[in-house]
Amino acid sequence: MALLLDTHFARGSASPGELAAVCHDVHIPIHPDEHITAAAERADGRRARETGRWLVRHGTDRCSVTLGLALIAAVGTADDIRRVQTIGLLSDWFGPLAAHALARLPEGAEAVAWLAERSPAGGGSTRCTPSADSTIP
Repeated sequence: MALLLDTHFARGSASPGELAAVCHDVHIPIHPDEHITAAAERADGRRARETGRWLVRHGTDRCSVTLGLALIAAVGTADDIRRVQTIGLLSDWFGPLAAHALARLPEGAEAVAWLAERSPAGGGSTRCTPSADSTIP
C-alpha cells in the first residue's frame, strides 16, 4: 500500500478517484498501519489530507473509505473530527481506525468518548477505543 501511495502522490496530476480505483488490489488494514502513515507523512500533508477527505466522503466501497480514513488518521486535523466521527458510526469496520484518528487530534479524548457513546454497540465499545499504540494528546 505504501508504494501505491508513494506512486500516487508523486504524480501531481493524480486524482483521489484514481487512487480509489486501484486500492482494491491491496490489503488496507482497519487498524493503524505504520507504512500507510509513513507514506502519508512523506507526501505533501495538504494533498494527503485532501485525498483522505475525498475518499471518506466520496468512496463507494470499504477499501477506498478505509484508505481515506487511514490517511486522515496519519495527517488529519481538528477539522476532520466530525467527518471521522460520522464514518466511525457507520459500521464496526471503521470504528478502530476512526478511534485512532480521533485520539491523535486535539480534543481527541472527548471525540473518542462521543463516538463510543453513540456507537451501535453501545458506550464503552472496544471498537471505539484507540489501539494500545495510540496516544491521546
